[in-house]
Amino acid sequence: MGTRYLALGVAAMLLALAGCTRPRPGAPSTSAQPTAPAITGLVFAHGVGARNVLDTTRRTFAKDMIMASPITIPVELSASDMARISEKMHEIDFFPYPAVFTVPVAAGGGEITPFVTYRFAAKTDAGTKVVVWADKVPSDDERARGLGSLARLIERIIVAKPEYRNLPEPEGGYL
Repeated sequence: MGTRYLALGVAAMLLALAGCTRPRPGAPSTSAQPTAPAITGLVFAHGVGARNVLDTTRRTFAKDMIMASPITIPVELSASDMARISEKMHEIDFFPYPAVFTVPVAAGGGEITPFVTYRFAAKTDAGTKVVVWADKVPSDDERARGLGSLARLIERIIVAKPEYRNLPEPEGGYL
């Protein structure tokens, strides 16, 4: 009789544990999602002509000085910085983006001049994923918003570095 109660107790515990691991109703299921590759390096270029360049493998940042030569400084992203970028890439589903991302011009719309170009090169164990986006069309496209949010995150990380804050402002501007 004691063995029977023990077996019922174990079965009840297993059912309770199984219930704890089920996703909440409406929560996304992670069981069918493939594991995203870990990002081991990043080259992020942005600005007019994508002339501002962060290269985590070389631990440098080159700032476009517009009228003068770019200034390159040592900049190192922390493991926490890289984790935030990696999380954002996975959140926006970065890896399926095409190599050249474009947003069509809406009827009656036009292009922005000058416009910002972004180049993302995310290095993983599986290879390097490159996405280039010339952000010259005003759009509410969800994928464009995703890339824009990734770019803003990386830019915020860069400008928060003390090495960046010590750089002079560029002279001139783009038309």
